[in-house]
Amino acid sequence: VGALREMPGYIDVTVGDLREIYRRAYPRAVEQSLRGLCARDLMRIGVRPARPDMALVDAARLLAEQGVCSLPVVDDSGRVVGLFAKADLLHRLHAGSTLQLLLRLIDDSSSVDCAALAVTVSNVMRSSSVTVAEDAGFQAIAAAFADGGTSCMPVTSTEGRLLGILDRQRLEAVDLAEGAAVV
Repeated sequence: VGALREMPGYIDVTVGDLREIYRRAYPRAVEQSLRGLCARDLMRIGVRPARPDMALVDAARLLAEQGVCSLPVVDDSGRVVGLFAKADLLHRLHAGSTLQLLLRLIDDSSSVDCAALAVTVSNVMRSSSVTVAEDAGFQAIAAAFADGGTSCMPVTSTEGRLLGILDRQRLEAVDLAEGAAVV
């Protein structure tokens, strides 16, 4: 409406017409602006992955140190073999959420079974991790997140080696900056 007021002369467009034009044009504009983005442009590099033989406690420390909710699990050649998530750790400790675990610790510090942590990542990781190729486009990334149901997704080379991770929150931030609700 403000733009119409700034235009010199008379334009016969009602507010309703303008809203309809906007409603139809906006998704196209967002799609066009996201079209050139790929996983390589959006991934976070330098994340240290977990290893299948890593102690669960050490993997939990890696999660905390790096400020992520999930970590790719890689084999000796750097190929992604699974995903270790904060949710996997909470499940192992019989807690539905971090807050629930924290409150349980406040109430009774001995309520956490430390023996439950005496396993390796391979005992709790999700071995069917969804990954995306480094050249995957935004729509393919969004579809993979929908299929994978995780907050983190490994980005891999054509050989399956870890290159970086995609974080759902970062993608939603990009998406919101562009104004769409794709992810």
